[in-house]
Amino acid sequence: MINISDFLVDKVIYQSHNTVVYQGKRLSDNVAVVIKALNNEYPDNYLIEHFENEYQLLKELDFDGIPRIYSLEKCQNGLAIIMEDFNGVSLKDLLGYSKTDIKEFLDIAIRIVDVLDFIHSKNIIHKDLNSSNILLNREEGVIKVIDFGISAKISSVKESQINTRLDGTLPYISPEQTGRMNKSLDYRTDFYSLGI
Repeated sequence: MINISDFLVDKVIYQSHNTVVYQGKRLSDNVAVVIKALNNEYPDNYLIEHFENEYQLLKELDFDGIPRIYSLEKCQNGLAIIMEDFNGVSLKDLLGYSKTDIKEFLDIAIRIVDVLDFIHSKNIIHKDLNSSNILLNREEGVIKVIDFGISAKISSVKESQINTRLDGTLPYISPEQTGRMNKSLDYRTDFYSLGI
């Protein structure tokens, strides 16, 4: 577990090669939070840069369909993003243990497209849209898109045409994300991933 002043870390809710996500609370006001931290004792500059980029992008995206960001904190040798906890379950998990009727399916799909529309209106592409990065809280009727770790402004994507890293969740990445096509990334890459 990590140690960040003014936060109580309760449990790990997700872990990948690069990040670990905790559930906890802010001690100053007892607010439930999600803490996303780098999962590396000594993270390299690439990871730190992407983490700072994620924080900056999320600060720009003030919208119901995106978790509210509270702060960026230093922890051990890395960083942690502190954001709201709305008790969401991933779409992947929800579909694994529960049935949805056509009305609920269409409602979810429309709301995801609304979030993408907002993100794209800010000239940002998500680049890792998949069923694990869409969270739902059925009781409160809340849907949020998460994990903006590899997201980018469309202008910066066009400036760096050459793709030397394969980022994203492999089954969901668009052909142009592989670097094997002579096309720059734009908002269509997110719609490709959504269609999968």
